[in-house]
Amino acid sequence: ETWWLPEVLQTWVEAQSRANSVPIVLPLANAMLAVATALQGKVEVEVRPGWREPLSVYWIVASPTGTMKSRVLDAAKRPLKAIESAAAEGAALQARLNRSTRYTLEGRCKKLRAMFAAKGGLSTEHRNELTSTEANLDNLPNDKSAVWLFSNINPALIPKMMKHNLDAEGSARISVMADEDTFLSNMMGRHSGH
Repeated sequence: ETWWLPEVLQTWVEAQSRANSVPIVLPLANAMLAVATALQGKVEVEVRPGWREPLSVYWIVASPTGTMKSRVLDAAKRPLKAIESAAAEGAALQARLNRSTRYTLEGRCKKLRAMFAAKGGLSTEHRNELTSTEANLDNLPNDKSAVWLFSNINPALIPKMMKHNLDAEGSARISVMADEDTFLSNMMGRHSGH
């Protein structure tokens, strides 16, 4: 049933079900995955005082070939891809700004260090400027872009991507939304025989 969903999700789920002639559970599961991806790392549950856990969602919807899984999944991922793409563009702009700022700050540090070497020391004013300039270098804004939406990923790479996303956005979120069983096969040890 969809009555409990927010109106926009209810409308989307029902429209996807009708348009693709699929059971309501398929677009419902995909909508929940998309929302969970957006909220992952943003919402926690306090199981009991002092014990907090992030919310995570794990869904497997099994359906035979030709049952529109890919079409519904692609529709659910579309807004997530748009958010991720916009964030990547912002991070690329920040990276260009950081390179320019870093070049300027490193040049100033180099000049101050050369003054130190030439004079055997720096005035208090120049020492303070060097300290401040080095701090500004260390505190340049983050220019990493989170990559949290995957169709397939080697399970061994998930910790690396979670660390990357933690550095990029402060949340170790990742979402694997796949319409084939390759990811599940890899997790279950397809290559190791386990």
